Amino acid sequence: MSEELDAAHKSGMEQLRNGEGDYLIHEYDGKLYRTIIKKNEGKTKLICTVVARLIDIKNMGTEDRPAHEYLFSVLGGSCHAPEMRYFKPKNLTSHRTFTTKLMGIVPFAEFLGNKQDFHDFFEKEVDFYWARKD
Repeated sequence: MSEELDAAHKSGMEQLRNGEGDYLIHEYDGKLYRTIIKKNEGKTKLICTVVARLIDIKNMGTEDRPAHEYLFSVLGGSCHAPEMRYFKPKNLTSHRTFTTKLMGIVPFAEFLGNKQDFHDFFEKEVDFYWARKD
């Protein structure tokens, strides 16, 4: 395990011990990681080379024909300040289309996780967004 991955693993395991559950998507050193506990062993994987955070959801359509767009803040890689961009729903259909959009913002940015990681990441961001709105 590389030093960075080892440090992210320790951070993820500590967060899991302090919280509930056996699965966590977390940020460490400007990247997103997934830490999971299976059979009493923890495993950590780099799932995104940048940190993307959902900032806002806007309806760019009408009430009858909604056209939601998702404003993400992206930080990491060569970015020294967060880049804000709207993502259309088609950019959020899979981890591959998300990566394509990320690379347009930050060169070489990539979502390395699988479909389930992407689903969990997006669900977590939406839940966090609505929790802030309340």
